[in-house]
Amino acid sequence: MRGDATAGVADANERFYHAFRTADAEAMRRVWGVGDHVQCLHPGSACISGADQVRESWDIVFSTMPPGAGMDVSAEQVRVHAADGWGFVTCVEKVNSDEGVGMLAATNVFEVQGGEWKIIHHHAHGLQGML
Repeated sequence: MRGDATAGVADANERFYHAFRTADAEAMRRVWGVGDHVQCLHPGSACISGADQVRESWDIVFSTMPPGAGMDVSAEQVRVHAADGWGFVTCVEKVNSDEGVGMLAATNVFEVQGGEWKIIHHHAHGLQGML
């Protein structure tokens, strides 16, 4: 069972980053869970709580991008930890932009909702020093 949970969390994490890379607002809405416990901390922002508010925050992030453009972001140093019905991922987000390469530490928390793995918490912040 643990292997299935680990694979499910890893797959859900990849769906999250795919939606992020492609700036696909609908795909991003589908990867997020529901509930008041859903939270997101974008770099430099306060904690956004509640599923509707989190989804709206991604709409804002994507609205800053040119139409059809995505973001060159990848997850590296991915570590998945999971058990029955819950799991989390720690990773380093590598973001390539015209200004250079940025590195963010990220934690993504998942739970099973309606039989599917959904992200319920994302926290990314800038890295200083060691990797």
